[in-house]
Amino acid sequence: MDKFTGMIGPVLDEDTELEEGFKECMNHTVTPDEFEAAWAPMVAKYGLQNNVHFQRLYAIRSSFVPAYYMHCFYPFLQSTQRREGFNAVLKKYVNPNMSVLHFVRQYQKIQDKCLGVQDGQDFKTNDRNRRRCSRYPIEKHASAVYTKNLFYRFSKEFEKTAEYDVKPKGQFQFWLVPNNYVYGYGNRTYLVTALEDEGNYYSECSKFDRDGIICCHIMKILIRLGVKAIHECYILKRWTQEAIPENENANSNAHLPADFIARGMPLNNRKTLWFTNLSTTFAALAVDGCVSKET
Repeated sequence: MDKFTGMIGPVLDEDTELEEGFKECMNHTVTPDEFEAAWAPMVAKYGLQNNVHFQRLYAIRSSFVPAYYMHCFYPFLQSTQRREGFNAVLKKYVNPNMSVLHFVRQYQKIQDKCLGVQDGQDFKTNDRNRRRCSRYPIEKHASAVYTKNLFYRFSKEFEKTAEYDVKPKGQFQFWLVPNNYVYGYGNRTYLVTALEDEGNYYSECSKFDRDGIICCHIMKILIRLGVKAIHECYILKRWTQEAIPENENANSNAHLPADFIARGMPLNNRKTLWFTNLSTTFAALAVDGCVSKET
């Protein structure tokens, strides 16, 4: 999108309504079909059929529109603006003349003092703030299982539960209706499927598939249902203190075949990648299969 800003920017600046519709189409559609259904009317309404830049964007839509990779595991993918914001923080602590050892020590200080850039701002908090108290059991449970940084992300997501109202749809489904504009989710309504007895929950936003933590929509339903702890299948080991066993040593990969070591990826990581890719495929099949009993 940065590459096209200079080309389509003037067109968007001329019409605020077009700009809002364009952003909604780009950022808040959750399936390719939904994107297509939103794009076509927008192009027709504003006469963009012959605009070469919008045609080019549409031609490469599958490579940058989130709706086309909602189920892919890209945890906490950051925008260019966020990366540049972190670079500014980094420069306060390090410089090109430092030794590698000094750099590592300084970088550790950054991790202790700053949790990165979110929503365009630097959030600097101490451990007490990151492990803030909550009257909700589910947030207390998250504070006990996640690392400091991940619990901070969880808490920021948890705050968004106040921005939604719940409207039941059948026995196992709920509409999450925003009562305000929600950062990261816009003004759209999301459908959540909750099978409480089985401990299975699914939201249209697919945040768990992308980031590995449950979204504010599922959190809201858990609160409504009185669930006091996150089901273990929704807590990825990589986000917990148990991600790296204490007894792990430098020779842990000594038994691996030479080709795996040469490729730079341990066997267990390759299996994890394989499992993730297969799970994504199965999820896509499930979306089509749950439409009716026949499918």
